[in-house]
Amino acid sequence: MKQSLLTVSSALLFIVLTTFSVQANVNDVSNTNEVSVNTEVEPPLFRGSFESTAIAGFTASPDSIPEGESTTISWSTINAVSCTPSGDLAEWNSSIIEVPSGQLPITIPAVGNYLLTLTCDGETEGQDVKTISVSVTELVVVPILVIGFVATPDSIIEGENTTISWNIQNATSCTPSGNLEEWNNSGIEVTIEEPSGELQITISTAGNYLLSLICESETADPVTVYTPVTVTESVADCARTLPLGDETLWFDVFDVAWPGPKSRQAVRNLPRRSYVSLEFHTGQVEDTGVVSNFEATATSGSRLFAISKCPGDFNVAPECRNVSDAYQEDIFWATTDAPGPAYCQLEKDTTYYWNTTFTDGVDSDTSECDGTFCLTTLRVWNSDYVE
Repeated sequence: MKQSLLTVSSALLFIVLTTFSVQANVNDVSNTNEVSVNTEVEPPLFRGSFESTAIAGFTASPDSIPEGESTTISWSTINAVSCTPSGDLAEWNSSIIEVPSGQLPITIPAVGNYLLTLTCDGETEGQDVKTISVSVTELVVVPILVIGFVATPDSIIEGENTTISWNIQNATSCTPSGNLEEWNNSGIEVTIEEPSGELQITISTAGNYLLSLICESETADPVTVYTPVTVTESVADCARTLPLGDETLWFDVFDVAWPGPKSRQAVRNLPRRSYVSLEFHTGQVEDTGVVSNFEATATSGSRLFAISKCPGDFNVAPECRNVSDAYQEDIFWATTDAPGPAYCQLEKDTTYYWNTTFTDGVDSDTSECDGTFCLTTLRVWNSDYVE
């Protein structure tokens, strides 16, 4: 029994001595004790598990897309020093994978199911492999459908309003365009949720306008729609003191548009107690010229002629009217700032009439026409006009 106890005691003493080394020194002079303890600590039991390589996350968002659209591949790793992509998609296989984490947008143009694999290696040992799938479906094309795009009314007088209305189905956006600034800058919105609407526009300048909408969607080709608007000049509120006369176009008399021709004359037959009127439009012309009246063969008498904004109107400024007998008399006109008061100043983008009568312009019963036919010679001259 004693021997067994001795054996156990010796074993315990051996374990203690192999684990700890104790040295005690006693100094009689200082009467102090010094004890030195050396310890050796074993590594943690699960150290190897914390150093293993793992792919903590590997996803495609979204994992199902229409052809031609993009998905974002994301990954995160633990203890990985490098990762290698592989699988069914060349763009993924050739990508550079950053560690410990990253993401990559990828566009897949063709329909199909794609497997993407990520293989990650540690510094000394351990490897993890994960695979995800991305489904690419056929793109469904929803065409843009134009229910309506119209101006109401489509013909107005300058200064009046027209209402532009539209109904464009399946469009994500529409951009107004055309040759009307108020429409182009309107900022209207057309969406899938709000495909229709209307806008009232006031147009102050006469002309022919073509308004358009350029509409787009996520799947279909762009579509452009048009609607025309005609804006005519407001006719001056001038009372005709003479009966309705012979009203015609400048072009029908001289075979060219105003301000031509360079030099030409034409003989016209006037109503005995009324007038003849030639209509022309100034547009953006910057020029000067002359219109003249003189006696035609076998017809004598005084002629009153004037340039006005209303046919048959002779009640105008002195420089815009004249009276001729046998000899030629002139009216000088200008659309520029011509010097001197002798020029009849014409506005741009305005319709005018060159009126001629044998009456005094007031009393239709009074006529200066002495012949069987009331003829007069109309002459135009414009030295700057190029024929």
